[in-house]
Amino acid sequence: MSAPETQPRGFSLLHVSLSLIVLTLVASIAIPLYFSKGEVTLDKAAQLIARDIRYAQDLAVLAGAQVLVVLDPGGDGYRVENEAREALEAPVGNGPFVREYSRDAVFRGVRMSSIEAGELGAVVVNPMGLVAADVRLRLEFRGEQRDLTISAGEGDVTID
Repeated sequence: MSAPETQPRGFSLLHVSLSLIVLTLVASIAIPLYFSKGEVTLDKAAQLIARDIRYAQDLAVLAGAQVLVVLDPGGDGYRVENEAREALEAPVGNGPFVREYSRDAVFRGVRMSSIEAGELGAVVVNPMGLVAADVRLRLEFRGEQRDLTISAGEGDVTID
C-alpha cells in the first residue's frame, strides 16, 4: 500500500507577489485620497510644527544654548538653527532640519499665510526651553485654516 500524496502547504512566491501588488495598488490610491482632505492635511501639518517646536525646546535644554525655529516669510516652511544661525541636524535622517511644504508631497499646497513672530521671524527658545515671545501662525490649505499660538515663557503650543 502506498502512502497518500500530500499537497504542499504554504504560499507560493506567486501568491505573495500578487498580494503585495494588490496592497501597493490600494495604498497608492488610499493614501493620496486621505491626505487630499484639507482638514487632515492641516491637522497633520499643525501637529508636525508643534512636535518640531517641542523638539527644538528639548535641543535647547540639552545643549544649554538658544535654538531658533526660523519661519519662512514666504510661508513655505521653517528650519531649526542654533544661535550662530547654523542649521541643526534633523531628528530623523541625515542633513539639516528643514521643512519645506513645496518639496513635501504630503504637505504640498500648505502655506503659512500669517506669521507674527517678533523681529527675527522665529520661535526663539532659550537654554531653559522657554519661548522668548508669543508667536502666532496661520496655516492654510484649500480654503481650510488652522491657527497655532505659542505662549511666551511657557512654550505651550495651542492649535485652533
